[in-house]
Amino acid sequence: MKSNKWQFPLFSFYDITGMEKYLERMAKKGWMLKKIDTFGYHYEKSEPKSVHYSVLYYPTASAFDPEPGEDQETFQDFCDHSGWHLAANNAKMLVFVNEKEDPVPIHTDPQTELEMLERSSKQFVICWLVLLGFILFNLHTYISFFRFNTIEFLASPAQLVLGVVSVLLLIYVLLDLSTWYIWKKRARAAADMGEALPATHGYNKFIGTVFLILIAGMAYILLTSRNPALFISVLSAFIVVLLVNGVRLALKKRKISKSENIIITLLVDVVICAAFAGLMLFVAGHVRRNTAPESYEETAVTAEMLSGIPQPESLKQLRRSSSFLLTNTEFSDTHAGNAPRNNDCSLSYQVLDVHFSPLYKPCLNKLLHFYDKHGQYDGDTAPAYVYEPADSAPWNANEVWQLNGYGKLEPNYLVCWDDTILVFKPDRLLDDAMISMVAEKLGPKG
Repeated sequence: MKSNKWQFPLFSFYDITGMEKYLERMAKKGWMLKKIDTFGYHYEKSEPKSVHYSVLYYPTASAFDPEPGEDQETFQDFCDHSGWHLAANNAKMLVFVNEKEDPVPIHTDPQTELEMLERSSKQFVICWLVLLGFILFNLHTYISFFRFNTIEFLASPAQLVLGVVSVLLLIYVLLDLSTWYIWKKRARAAADMGEALPATHGYNKFIGTVFLILIAGMAYILLTSRNPALFISVLSAFIVVLLVNGVRLALKKRKISKSENIIITLLVDVVICAAFAGLMLFVAGHVRRNTAPESYEETAVTAEMLSGIPQPESLKQLRRSSSFLLTNTEFSDTHAGNAPRNNDCSLSYQVLDVHFSPLYKPCLNKLLHFYDKHGQYDGDTAPAYVYEPADSAPWNANEVWQLNGYGKLEPNYLVCWDDTILVFKPDRLLDDAMISMVAEKLGPKG
């Protein structure tokens, strides 16, 4: 039977009541709190018992302190003589335990208790406000990207996961901050009347859900990504956190002063981050140089196929992104550097496979209106480029449109099958034989 246990519960910084009740339930199950650190709560096995926990914040304490200050030691001695023994501490947070059936609370003066909590909360509130600003900036970026690159956004697992997590984090931070300020107002009223502070209530289940979604999303991104550098970057970030925290704890054990610990830890942090950034650039370059381009011979329509003329100097590029909603494939075959010969051909196309049917029409509308603003001058009311219906029979498709620019049909085709949309843009108009070949290669199989 194991004698130690680790957990990573997620509590709001002010949810003292929630933390105390949680620790008391663990004690009844035979797990007594032993240590709290950056990575969670650590317990040791004991006999199940009914105890009382008291969680409080000491304003002058710091995660960089080599040992408690004189005032803090005096406070802890006072608690010890009152039957409250220090079970664990982490930075400003102190956790005391008392095995008496009905112990006298550590704080008997609600004004003092509230003052200590308010002074300690400033650091947390500042962090929350910084996080809020970062989330709002990210959401603005995601919304802008979604508006102008809807299909790329929906086909990108990273954009989808980070977008959803950002929205959930925004809800949580706003809930947490508003709950804190509402509770503080109620607590101030109670303290002024000499009454005990009201119980706190956080959103640990909600933030736990957000955390699980983030972990599952990151796993999904890593499993679906074809870029090894992404996995290395995530692993590197985790290693950086471990190393920086290890440096801080090592300096703390050596009784290095708080100010020196902060300076040295920050310097080490900068050096490690710079080293890993350099490593990432090296790995990314190595991967780019040594990764073969994605195969396109079996599935792609090339300029050589379309023209029937060998084009050894053409530059072929294939890019594919895929999520559970969409798969977006973009291919181009263009002249490589030198001026094209008379018979050379170039083309590009986009194939969109829709896995979630309600997105089919929105994606189609986005593509149909892609050229609405192209070629317009001030005062123009009608678009210069418009997709017009075309004959779908040669394509064996449900619907087909061809771009009309300034009254002239362009070699730009929008083709729709049941779950597939193709935008095909060669440098010449297609005849029926070319259309048949393109439809066979890029249309739905079977």
